[in-house]
Amino acid sequence: MWIDSGIRVDGQGEGREQVNALADAFVDTLARGAAMASGALVRLGGSPDGPPQWVLSPLG
Repeated sequence: MWIDSGIRVDGQGEGREQVNALADAFVDTLARGAAMASGALVRLGGSPDGPPQWVLSPLG
């Protein structure tokens, strides 16, 4: 799976840290969704002014 977060890696490593944090949050969100009996939808969301974040929506 390829996820384009729109975050670009700079020479200082800040972008890489943001990408790693987003990937870690994705795995955590998937684990929470898998534990839900009804299933869940995971999508990339967030506010236009803030950083991207994973949103978990229960199904059913």
